Amino acid sequence: MLRKVSILCIFFISGVLLFFTWSGYVEREFHVVEYRGQVIKKHKTEHVLDIGTSLRTQPSYKIVFSNGKELEVPYSVYQQINKGRYTVIMKQEDHMVISK
Repeated sequence: MLRKVSILCIFFISGVLLFFTWSGYVEREFHVVEYRGQVIKKHKTEHVLDIGTSLRTQPSYKIVFSNGKELEVPYSVYQQINKGRYTVIMKQEDHMVISK
C-alpha cells in the first residue's frame, strides 16, 4: 500500500515538473521580437580575436533604425536591407526574418 502511494506521488510530481518545463520551453520558442523602422545606417566592423598564438578577424554587421535602435544582423540579412528604406525584422531566438 505504501509503495503504491509513493509511486503515485512520484508520478504526479514528475508530471507537474514536466508540465512546467514544457510550458517554459513553448513560451521561449514562440517569443518573437519585432524591429521596425527606416534604416538610416548600415555598418560593418571587424573584431580581432586573439586565439592563443594567432590573430583572427570576425566581421560584425549592424544596422541602425530611425528610432535609434541598433541591431546586429547576420550577413544574409545585411545584404538584403537597403539604407533609407522602411524595414520590419522579426527575431526569434537566433533566427532573423525580414518581413515584407
